[in-house]
Amino acid sequence: MSVKQPVDYRRLPLELFTVKDLTDAIGVARSAEILKTSDRAIYTVRNTNTLSEDRALQLIREIKTDEDAFRTRLVIKRNLQKARADAKIARAETAAQV
Repeated sequence: MSVKQPVDYRRLPLELFTVKDLTDAIGVARSAEILKTSDRAIYTVRNTNTLSEDRALQLIREIKTDEDAFRTRLVIKRNLQKARADAKIARAETAAQV
C-alpha cells in the first residue's frame, strides 16, 4: 500500500490546481463573481471537477493578482481539513475501543 504524499500548494504550478483547489483558494462567492455565475454552479463544478479552459484561466488570472495570499489561504484550508479528518478518525477509534 502506498502512502499518498501531501500536495505542496506553495510550489505546485497553478495550471495543475484542480477546480476545487482554484475555487478554495479564491473562495466560492468570489469565484462565482469572476465567472458571472451562482455559488450553486461553483459547487457543482467543484464536485464534478469540470471547468472549461477559458474559465479555469479566469480563476488562475485572479490568483496571480495576489498569488502568495491565495496559496497561503489554500494551504491553511487544506491543513484545517486534514486536522478535522484526523480528529474524526481518532474519535471513531476511541468509540470503537469502548
